[in-house]
Amino acid sequence: MKTLLISLFLSVVNQVVGQNVIGTIPDKLKEISGLVFINDSVVVGHNDGGNSPKLFFLNLEGKILHEVKIDNAKNEDWEDITYDGDDILYIGDIGNNLNKRKDLCIYKVSLKKALKKDEVDAEKISFTYPNQTAFPPSDDDLHYDAEALCFYKDSLYIFTKCRTEPWDGNSYIYSLATNKKNQEANFLSTFYVGKSGWWQDAITGADIQGNYCYLTTYNRLMVYRIENDQLLFDHRIYMKPITQKEAIAVNKDGRMIVADERQTALGGGYLYEIPKAVIVPSKKKKNKK
Repeated sequence: MKTLLISLFLSVVNQVVGQNVIGTIPDKLKEISGLVFINDSVVVGHNDGGNSPKLFFLNLEGKILHEVKIDNAKNEDWEDITYDGDDILYIGDIGNNLNKRKDLCIYKVSLKKALKKDEVDAEKISFTYPNQTAFPPSDDDLHYDAEALCFYKDSLYIFTKCRTEPWDGNSYIYSLATNKKNQEANFLSTFYVGKSGWWQDAITGADIQGNYCYLTTYNRLMVYRIENDQLLFDHRIYMKPITQKEAIAVNKDGRMIVADERQTALGGGYLYEIPKAVIVPSKKKKNKK
């Protein structure tokens, strides 16, 4: 199983981008918390916890093309979805707001079956965090909620969401094998996101495409290069205004879609495209001879 390690550069490149609306989230998906491309024109999304255990196939204008119920699954707190590029969708039932869950899991769903049927079964990967010993832990150790899941090579990666009091701005990174039904997650590293607090520095979504990893918070996108199985910071993009962005999808050509939940106070409920010219990773300068 391959593992990714975090390596942070001190230099920072900042960009600011407005939100380019390309579609409206349908009412059935107004609590969208996960999104992934399955081809260039179709994405799969799901609702947050407490809703039906369903996947929704959408075009990029937000129209529902197909929906499928996962018969043997419960949406306790679905927070993200990822795709292995072949046939398997992985749904992360990894939300853990109070840090006291002992039933965290990933559901494995065949894309081919999901496209053909209205109801399918899933395989279940149950897991625990090796460094969580109390349920819930103390306020200064609330690091076991998660909203970000992605697939890379033969493994799954989880970036946790900081909920500590006082705020320490740290995310924990874990990997999971895709072929073990019960396992202890592999702790990789601690990742410092920022000091601004829950609304700006809590990781809410992730995707990996090619040799780049993309992480979102409610107000920004962070881009990392993958070199020798390490994540190297490239640049960050601020997305204005702040809305409840909890879903990101990137296709093989680098097209990026972000979605936010519909909230009375914050607005939202849209699909946005982040301009490719903004998210293109910075190019290394060639040395002059």
